[in-house]
Amino acid sequence: DQQRTTVMDKKGEDRRQNGRALFTIENGILASFIIPGIKTKTMTAYVLNLSTGGIFFTMRKEEISKIAKGDKVIFLEIKLRNSKPFILNAEADIIWKTEEATTEYSGVGCRFLKLSSSSDSQISRFIELWHQKTAENVSH
Repeated sequence: DQQRTTVMDKKGEDRRQNGRALFTIENGILASFIIPGIKTKTMTAYVLNLSTGGIFFTMRKEEISKIAKGDKVIFLEIKLRNSKPFILNAEADIIWKTEEATTEYSGVGCRFLKLSSSSDSQISRFIELWHQKTAENVSH
């Protein structure tokens, strides 16, 4: 059993390294989401890390305080500022939260649950295009 876990962890880690894009707040990748059961408006956050396995985003601390580890989140859309959104209604579990006393922003890591094949391919395509774009910017 322990050996099987190690193999799965390795496989998961490899997948994560292959299809992941990292962003800064300045890149302006935005995610809109709701937390079912909590009667609040749609929340918006800056995406810092995206893969078909999950998402890491950051928000102001006062917004993050409404979110708890273990909450379910439904991502309504993810988009680059001033562009067409993608990924509609993707459900995720909140796996972890960062809360540093010294910064006004905190981060939340989520794992996608039952990602539809269209959302999966949209995320993969977005990551692929992002890597192409950043490679072009580096070479100029």
